[in-house]
Amino acid sequence: MQTAMVAFPRLAGVHGARKAGRALKNAVSVFAASRGDIMGDKSTLDKTSVEAQVMDRLYKNGTFDFTRTNDMAATARGAHHIAEYGTTRGAGTRAWNAAVETGAKFITASERFNRQVTGLAAAKLEMAANPQQATETIEKFIERITNVADRAVYDSHYDYSQSNKPVNMQSPLGALATQFMQYQLNTLSMMGKDISDAIGKGDPAKKESARNTIAWMLGMQLTFAGAAGTVIAPLVFAAMDALRDDEDLVDSRTRFMRHSNSLLS
Repeated sequence: MQTAMVAFPRLAGVHGARKAGRALKNAVSVFAASRGDIMGDKSTLDKTSVEAQVMDRLYKNGTFDFTRTNDMAATARGAHHIAEYGTTRGAGTRAWNAAVETGAKFITASERFNRQVTGLAAAKLEMAANPQQATETIEKFIERITNVADRAVYDSHYDYSQSNKPVNMQSPLGALATQFMQYQLNTLSMMGKDISDAIGKGDPAKKESARNTIAWMLGMQLTFAGAAGTVIAPLVFAAMDALRDDEDLVDSRTRFMRHSNSLLS
């Protein structure tokens, strides 16, 4: 779902919806044919191809590693607690830690799909849009494509490593309680950058790309999650709640959902 809601809008903002959709569809086919792991032994990518070499570099650079999976597993093992308190005491019961680590394993496949598919699609799109120049060595070409694919993965699926979190989200309890909130914070941060790029001074092509990205991102969120499920909805509802009467016990989100349901019935 994250690939459709975040990666596709970003790729579409740069390359257009048709090309982005085709590249992602092709990458999904490769992922499926590779039995769920493009970097695995059953990968269908030609090992000598530029795409395979780019994916290998992304893998070795750790682009596919900074996921929620590792964070949940570290929480389960008490790694965050050890880092802060020097002991696993109080890091959680054995049963709870086992449950968290089991949950992390279920997310692994989803995280692998998102990052590998986005990385491969971004690489193919960049290769088609900006092919190797006559004066460019194959090494420089692969490095350039890798950098673009690396940025596409991070901008779409983010860095969930411990060092990339606010301080209050780095404690054992904070890491566990807010592990899925970081997606929203990262998405809001990226949308803020897109808005700044869209209205600020600079390259007209970059401004147009930012505007297209915002439009596609909001459009995909509305399609999959509805108006109340968009990443900016909590901010809108919070502003509405701040202005509502103190005697009104119904929050704005609940009121919105009631009215929207009545309109559709």
